[in-house]
Amino acid sequence: MAVSVKKRSITTKNILGFIIFSFLYTYVIYSISLGETAVDLNKLIGFINVNQLQLTLGILSFIWVYFFWKYMDFVFVAYCIVSNINVFTYFSNSFDKLVLVFNFFFLIVSYMFYLLLKSEKGESVYDPRFKKYFLGNKSEYKIPCHVSHGEKKYQGYLTNWDSDSIFVYIDSKERVSLSGRVDLEFEFGRNKFNNNGIVRTMYGNGYGITLKKSDDDFNWKKLYNVLSDRGYKPRYS
Repeated sequence: MAVSVKKRSITTKNILGFIIFSFLYTYVIYSISLGETAVDLNKLIGFINVNQLQLTLGILSFIWVYFFWKYMDFVFVAYCIVSNINVFTYFSNSFDKLVLVFNFFFLIVSYMFYLLLKSEKGESVYDPRFKKYFLGNKSEYKIPCHVSHGEKKYQGYLTNWDSDSIFVYIDSKERVSLSGRVDLEFEFGRNKFNNNGIVRTMYGNGYGITLKKSDDDFNWKKLYNVLSDRGYKPRYS
């Protein structure tokens, strides 16, 4: 189930920036191995010609992460592996100790960005936990959630959640379009919990929302702790 990303997180933007940086870093190391300046268009074109695999994987990785498509983490890992192989290969041509230090740092940073991508992928906003063409209930618990966007208020219920984000299905026959900031009101037992958040993803009539910090005593963090204590866990419908 592929969600449509409406607003990308800072983490995603940083990963996209790292993909571009990796290719440029490899080019700089390539130039150092030749003992020449990197500011040379002809050399850059020559570098691209001999590094078609890295360039192709870089483009694919950028597209997959940008749209948050399935298997993006595997494409990203393949790109990082090829990039690291290239920089260490170019190091072997010069044996510059400073380059070796930079390359090990680059290897560590590559792994850190992979972990960030895995963590980002695990957020509730990317996993509705239901199929949009399924006619039955989209959630086992149907915890009510009222979503206010501008002057409109929609009735929905939670289908997935974690400590910082939720996925809510809007129970409406009319076409719903949410974006930007929304105000949320959750109902559980006799209590109401309020929070606001930012719409990040969309899937059918469902929306992934990142929750903002709230000073309200009855906020999402409070409800999340209550749900966790009582053993409520999101399940696939």
